[in-house]
Order: sequence, then structure tokens, then C-alpha cells
Amino acid sequence: MALVACGLNANGQITPAGPPLLCCPTPVRDKKDVCEVHIACSHILWKTNAGWQITGYRNLDYSLEEEMAQGWKISMSEMRMAAINDDGAVVLREKGQWRKLFFQRDTAMDSRNLGPSVQQVEDQDRIAESESNVHHTTSQIKFSSVFVEDNSLIALDEDGKMYSSGVPLPYGGSRISVVEVGKEHCMALTTDGVVLTWGSGMRGQLGNGELCQIDRPEPVESLQGITISSIASGGWHCVALSTSGDAYMWGWNESGQLGFPAKADQEASILGTFSHRC
Repeated sequence: MALVACGLNANGQITPAGPPLLCCPTPVRDKKDVCEVHIACSHILWKTNAGWQITGYRNLDYSLEEEMAQGWKISMSEMRMAAINDDGAVVLREKGQWRKLFFQRDTAMDSRNLGPSVQQVEDQDRIAESESNVHHTTSQIKFSSVFVEDNSLIALDEDGKMYSSGVPLPYGGSRISVVEVGKEHCMALTTDGVVLTWGSGMRGQLGNGELCQIDRPEPVESLQGITISSIASGGWHCVALSTSGDAYMWGWNESGQLGFPAKADQEASILGTFSHRC
């Protein structure tokens, strides 16, 4: 299987010997047996049969690969990284260190925001470390995946329940199969094929026709009656793929990321051809 990549290469994250910008798909010849890739703006995390490898800007974090097990489930943003370790716990890496996050099963401390900021996570971790070890042992939650951005973190347990800021997120109760996080919003897909969104909608990324904030997950009403099989999120836009093969996109289109002409090129055809040489 061939591995190709394109885009920003200013930090040598795609290929060390390449130009700062690869504008066409380029073979990545120095990576062998790659089975998983996580991409941020300035660096890339590669998983191979031999282990993990990071290329590009490391922010002086030179021990990362040595401290990651092969079986960890990873989520990465530009500023931080989260993982589900071999024990099913959520660990977060910031400033060159891993720390374990603790969560409670009930909603006595109702969470109504996107997710913990860096400071919230640090405060939460200090509080958790001061509590009884017995409490955490008896209430250990097994997590299946984690989703992180620079200012938000959502964890998904083995029962399909979402957690943010240390407690379950309030929503209808359907099992969640996957979560995606943007810069200021989140989206989730239930096992029934329903899309939920919440957070900031100032760029239309919630898909509800309004530019407002929603504090808890709510279904995207315009997709009712359509079974969605997969979702993806950019910084301020969303994509949902239906079981019939239709793609639905909404949110910010400043650079034409929705497949429609951007504001600076409203007269251009949506479908067109262009010539280009690298």
C-alpha cells in the first residue's frame, strides 16, 4: 500500500527533504509499514508496526514516542494529545508530560460546555489527585476512545456515553458511536444514525440554521429521517455521510471547504477544472 501526502511541509512533517509546501500528492518514501496517521498543522504522528514516530515541530518534546504503547488509541491537536491507555483510562499530554484524567459516572456536577480547557484539566487533575484512591478504584470507567482539540476534550466509554469536564454529557441517552471536535464546536453520531451538535455556532457549524451557542448536544433537525453512517469535522465546518452515499456539509465556507465557491469567487462554477503544475 502506497502512502502519499500533500500540504504544509514547513517543519519537514511530511518529508524532511521536501519543499515547504507540497501542493500535489507526493509519495512518502521514508515511512514503512504505516497503519495509522494523526495530523496537526505543524507535525504528524505516524503509527507503524515498529511503534510511534512524530515528525515536524516537536515543541522540545523528545520522549513522546518512548512513553507511548503500541496499543494506545490516540487523538491529537496542534497543542496537545490525548490517548486511551492499555488500562482503558484517559491520559492527556501537555508540556511534555502525561497525566491521567478522572471522571465520575453521575451528572451531579452537570457539564454544560464544550470540554475542559487546559486550565480546567490542570485544576481537575489536582483535585482528583487529592481525593481518595479508593474512590477512583471503585468508580473506574473503561473508555473506548477520546477526542481532543486545543480547548476541548470528549471521552467515550465502552457503553457509548460521552464525558466532558469529568462528568457525563447530558443528552437523550442514545449510544454514541463516534465523536468529532472542531475549534469551537463538537458533533457526535449515535448508533441509530442521528447527528448531534453543540458548542459555538457563530459560523453555522451546528447545522441548525442559527448563529448561536448551544450548551448541550442536540440533533441536527434538517437531517431527521436520514440515517447517517459517518461524520467528520473541520475547524468550523461539518460533514455527514448517509447510508445511501449522500454527503451533507455545513458551516464556514470562507475558503470553499464546503465545495461551494468562496465569497471571493461567487461567480465561479461549483464543478470545474483547473490546470496546475508543481
